Amino acid sequence: RDRGEGLMMQGRIFISLLAAAALMAAAAVPVAAAPPADHAELWVQRTIYTHELGLDRPVGLTIGSESGVIYAIDDGSQKLVGITAYEEMADSISVAGISDPRNVSLDQPRERVLVLNAEGLVARDVNHGGSRSVARPAVDDPAGMTIDPTTGTTYILDARTPRLVIVDEAGGQTIVTLNELARNELSGIAFNPSDG
Repeated sequence: RDRGEGLMMQGRIFISLLAAAALMAAAAVPVAAAPPADHAELWVQRTIYTHELGLDRPVGLTIGSESGVIYAIDDGSQKLVGITAYEEMADSISVAGISDPRNVSLDQPRERVLVLNAEGLVARDVNHGGSRSVARPAVDDPAGMTIDPTTGTTYILDARTPRLVIVDEAGGQTIVTLNELARNELSGIAFNPSDG
């Protein structure tokens, strides 16, 4: 399978997961409530039943940019559990210091997992253990994190302001305000490898 097909498969899986999350959130809305006219329709491309894989309450996701493996974090766990596109178990990665699964991201090209917690942004080596501090991002309410696998740049969603805090490889920070989203409750962020 060539890289283009792999990216397309990753995109489909990612969209399926987002669609499933949106449908679960929509299930909590009373039947009488109609969605706003500006909302797009969602289609479920595929469903993976994680209970059969030992994940009873997956609460965080990250995707391996090179392997296409989906890594889920079970509620209260300190481990990323890999699931292939064929719904089979892949490897698992133990990661200490996970306080909020939305703020964990796998940086496969650099063989590290980034975790945002009270210590700041910490890079944990996947193969050799050990960790190092990357930065202390200026975030009030971190509500999601993702990585550009090409550059290693980390994007953190600060839901309170709302804004994006962008941390480069050297620890430098850039802030982009998201004023037009201030009325929304924000949670989660993803990076599209096709167009950045």
